[in-house]
Amino acid sequence: MPKEENLYEDLLAKGHSKQEIGTAIYNCIMHEIACKKAYKKLSFPGKIKWHLRNYSWQATRFCKHLTAEGLMLLKTQFAKKPKNPI
Repeated sequence: MPKEENLYEDLLAKGHSKQEIGTAIYNCIMHEIACKKAYKKLSFPGKIKWHLRNYSWQATRFCKHLTAEGLMLLKTQFAKKPKNPI
């Protein structure tokens, strides 16, 4: 069975003090709480912009997929039209 890694023990072994580790964890938690509060105050368009900014790789992928689907639809629609309509 492989040994489980303990990040806290590894940081202590590398010379970080308990107070430094605790302060870093506290700052991360407080930052997360502040971000959640700011997100709740945003309007609906602001929340959309927030998601696009934070998950832009997914948004880019979605837009590329949507564009490709649209181009395929246009291609098939133009293929269905008669060349000499009366």
